[in-house]
Amino acid sequence: MELSNIRINIKRTGAFICIMIFMSLMIAPIIYAAADDEVDTATGTQTAKPLNLVRSYPEDNDSRLQVDNTGIKLFFDGNVIDESVWKNNRNLFKLSTAKGKEVNITAYSSAESGTDYILVVVQQGQTLDPNSKYTFTIMKGMQSKEGQILAEDVVLNFTTVDMQGNMRVNMGLMGLMAVGMIAMTVVSNKRQAKKDEENSNKKDAKVNPYKVAKQKGKSVQEVVDKVEKDKARKAKRLKGNAPDDDDDDDDYDDDVYIYHKDALRKVADGGSTYKTGRKAEAEKRAKREAARKKHGNTNQKKNKKKGKKKR
Repeated sequence: MELSNIRINIKRTGAFICIMIFMSLMIAPIIYAAADDEVDTATGTQTAKPLNLVRSYPEDNDSRLQVDNTGIKLFFDGNVIDESVWKNNRNLFKLSTAKGKEVNITAYSSAESGTDYILVVVQQGQTLDPNSKYTFTIMKGMQSKEGQILAEDVVLNFTTVDMQGNMRVNMGLMGLMAVGMIAMTVVSNKRQAKKDEENSNKKDAKVNPYKVAKQKGKSVQEVVDKVEKDKARKAKRLKGNAPDDDDDDDDYDDDVYIYHKDALRKVADGGSTYKTGRKAEAEKRAKREAARKKHGNTNQKKNKKKGKKKR
């Protein structure tokens, strides 16, 4: 008897479990459907979940709206580009100036990396005014495929780029770059002049006044004075104050010298036939003097012979 009661209880429990599972399966779709809706506390009725703008580019109060090829990206938390709702949604956008004048725009549906968004662009042939305020409105009534509805207008405020301000900034940067280049050039020229002066001083330091005095037949002091004079002239030349041609008759420069290690040597010693103007003129004078002397000696001999014949 007890065994039969146990069997009856098991059957009843199994039947109860089956009924509960069946009821859960029937009620679940209703629960999930209601989760997407909101309950009106005043009337107790369920309403559709509202549609929300997640983000936009540019963002609200942005001052970087382009004046050419203007575009605004809009991202929502529902599918607003589905064919079932797009025909209605595409006409719910408005762009106007601060004075209320509307700008012709066109809305396009697009998908990027699996994310649906709307791109609103200013129609070709139109440009926005620079450094000006514009108001962009998404009108209420926009719907999603899931049944979400935009409850009220969404207003975004933008300011276009200040073209003249950007131009002034660019011109200022270009001016700074030009000044920097000039300053670098001046510094580089000064460094090069200093380097040339140091090289010149090093080269002048190689002059051996004793050897030069011996070669030219001059005193050491005269050679030293001449070297110092040349140094001063080169220093002026490096500073841009080149002196006039020296009228000094000193024949120290009659021969052209080159630097070779620690002594001065004539260019002629290296095989060159170049002659300075003074040296060439001196040679011409020497030739004329030699010819004059030779001619004079010849006349004296002839006069002597004539005198002997008269006797």
